Amino acid sequence: MEKKVSAKNIQIKFNKLPKKFKENKRKKNISLSTANRVLNKFIGKPQVIRKVFHLKPSAKLLRVQFCKFMK
Repeated sequence: MEKKVSAKNIQIKFNKLPKKFKENKRKKNISLSTANRVLNKFIGKPQVIRKVFHLKPSAKLLRVQFCKFMK
């Protein structure tokens, strides 16, 4: 099972950590915007997943034939 790495999940995990693992041993909570800002800075902005149209088997066959022809 694959776990999602999202700003919301990171925020929840950080806020559940005991004080001894946090900086300066204080009880700190981070906001969702802080988690988003850190992720954007170190990993990059999230990518948009664009929807694509569904191909029927006949159209898929035509595309494969065209690709073979162009190859």
